[in-house]
Amino acid sequence: MTELTPQEMDGKVRAIIGTLQEIDGVLQGNLARGSVDAQTARMVAFGLANLAGALLEAAAGSLPYLLNPPVADATDDVQEFFSMRFNVEKAAVHPSLSDLNCRTIALVESLIAAAKSKISQAEQTE
Repeated sequence: MTELTPQEMDGKVRAIIGTLQEIDGVLQGNLARGSVDAQTARMVAFGLANLAGALLEAAAGSLPYLLNPPVADATDDVQEFFSMRFNVEKAAVHPSLSDLNCRTIALVESLIAAAKSKISQAEQTE
């Protein structure tokens, strides 16, 4: 897994949103086209893209915090929430969210690659 800066995460999230929109455009109105195998491949691609979208939404939710972390010795609502909810040190919040977002973005990228592969498979089996 590659460590990403918050700015790199933001760029990847924006690019992924565009890719998901492209996939949606390809699948829109085409799920029922072709053979059963083609339809199956498109349905799987649709499911993978939707899963990727849901995961991306979760990761994107913490980006504003990661892009603008509190200054030293300051506490914000995000740190306070996680500290109280999980009984962890406030200093653990930012690095844990950053690590989790890097992993989530990598997972989303792999789901998108699998969705694109299924779309290609559908085109080949029509």
